[in-house]
Amino acid sequence: MPKGDKFVALTVYLDKCNKDIVKMSFSDVEKILGFKLSNSAYVHQAYCSNTQSHSFAFGWLNAGYKTQNVDIKKQAVEFISNDI
Repeated sequence: MPKGDKFVALTVYLDKCNKDIVKMSFSDVEKILGFKLSNSAYVHQAYCSNTQSHSFAFGWLNAGYKTQNVDIKKQAVEFISNDI
């Protein structure tokens, strides 16, 4: 499986949402993906970094988004369109 393919459901979701800012809880992301995020997502803010060295990032990078305001304590993340 090519890198990032297991996160394609997030790409599809973000492609279809047509919003500049999408605020989601980690559990919302898990519902979209159909599986639980790695334990690292709940401990390390860098898990949601905007880098292609993390497979998870392909889910939003391929949809033209970046992450912002990753809140480990609240288990939430914002996806911001690259168009704004």
